[in-house]
Amino acid sequence: MVFTISSVFSKAALQGRRYGLHFNQMITKADLLSYVPPTFVRLSACSACQLACPVCDPHTRPEKRNGVLGWGYLRAKDFAAFIRANPSVKTIELSHSGEIFLNPELGAIIKDACEQGVTLTARSGVNFNRVSPAMCEDLVKYRFRYLNVAIDGGDEESYAKYRVGGSFTQVINNIKTLNFYKEKYDSALPELEWQFIPFAHNEHVVLKAMTLARELKMVFKIKLNSRTEYAPVKNKALIRYLSGSNSATRQEYSDQYGLSLYLSCYQLWTAPQINWDGKMTGCCANYFGDTGNVFQDGLEAVMKSKRYLDMKMTVLGLIKPGSDVPCSRCPSYLSEVPMTTMIRSTLKSALFPVPGAPSLSEALSLKQS
Repeated sequence: MVFTISSVFSKAALQGRRYGLHFNQMITKADLLSYVPPTFVRLSACSACQLACPVCDPHTRPEKRNGVLGWGYLRAKDFAAFIRANPSVKTIELSHSGEIFLNPELGAIIKDACEQGVTLTARSGVNFNRVSPAMCEDLVKYRFRYLNVAIDGGDEESYAKYRVGGSFTQVINNIKTLNFYKEKYDSALPELEWQFIPFAHNEHVVLKAMTLARELKMVFKIKLNSRTEYAPVKNKALIRYLSGSNSATRQEYSDQYGLSLYLSCYQLWTAPQINWDGKMTGCCANYFGDTGNVFQDGLEAVMKSKRYLDMKMTVLGLIKPGSDVPCSRCPSYLSEVPMTTMIRSTLKSALFPVPGAPSLSEALSLKQS
């Protein structure tokens, strides 16, 4: 049977196992469009970045500061008000489009989160170039949960070709300082990940990088390049093996599994993205428009708004979006991902999300209890 959300909803409910999504709970159309107080949100700590990576999205460039994401950082007072107004939120992902360590109020945010019992992560990535010893100590002392450090090289030369303006040596020294404080406080936190995007100019040092990651007590993970036209890898067999998905490119992954790698539409349900200034963008790929401001109007009101619901209905294939719906300008929606693949990827990720976020099934169970 061809998988379309409309055919499923015509039967009044979605049973995921029939579509290879492997869950038992019946999820209705009403469930998918209802408001569930989130326990996990993505709240950008900073949209600015000091590097000039060649294929980084253009919103990180200074000339794009007037876009929806702007160029600024989360204020500690806004963070404090947000977590107190939304006690359901237990985990917050701070990294998004910029470098969180450029936020001059990050130390106060980390301390407040710890005191309020809110877990902080930076799984989307940090470049970790500009980090003081005091910040390293705060990350440990206030139990920051997870840091994904983007290190696309195994030495200065291979690193600097992509992370333009960064220093491999400085990043490694900062990680060593962080590990010093982890030993001082006898703490396993923050957990550390070495994220490596393989390119033609750095694939020859990937094994060297893996070895160094192990020495620094970091989990090593491959992230496949989002722009295949830029420095595509030559040793695809090696990258297929190391990626853990038997894929050397995102297109290979999609062809093999019928799912889109890194598609972020599911975040509308289980990990809504909020900009540093309170604008709700819904997902981390939306640089085109917002659906309201949670600092001004409240999280629940914004997630119940027509524009937010229109984004949900768009990625489920229920409506064709108007020009006021950000999805109407999203490359994934417009061209990169077939609609059936988008729906399958969205529902799979919503039901089996990233670490720290609840599954849609869990969220609905919490709502009903």
